[in-house]
Amino acid sequence: MEIGSDVRDYIRKSFDFIDKLQDLHIAIDEDLTSVMLLYSLPANFETFRVAKESRDELPKLDTLRIKIIDEWQSRADQSLSKDDGASAAKFEVEKKKKLLKILFLNSN
Repeated sequence: MEIGSDVRDYIRKSFDFIDKLQDLHIAIDEDLTSVMLLYSLPANFETFRVAKESRDELPKLDTLRIKIIDEWQSRADQSLSKDDGASAAKFEVEKKKKLLKILFLNSN
């Protein structure tokens, strides 16, 4: 998976592939699948990956799927929040500039 990709699409495609293998009666160890899924995530998920691996047991695949999507969504929400904060700060600066311009013009 590449940084910036939609993790929901990636997870869906990964599980579609796993389902197809199971339909062919190919047994896949769930822990191995969890590790492969964790290591296929982009580098910016390193902390998340280490947190999941450091537990005594890896989460079940369905749980891991939800956790990955939740983590991705949380990061997206934080990014939007930062963008909103930057936009609000820029708006305030522009507002102050206009006010200063008005004050300057009125004082001359």
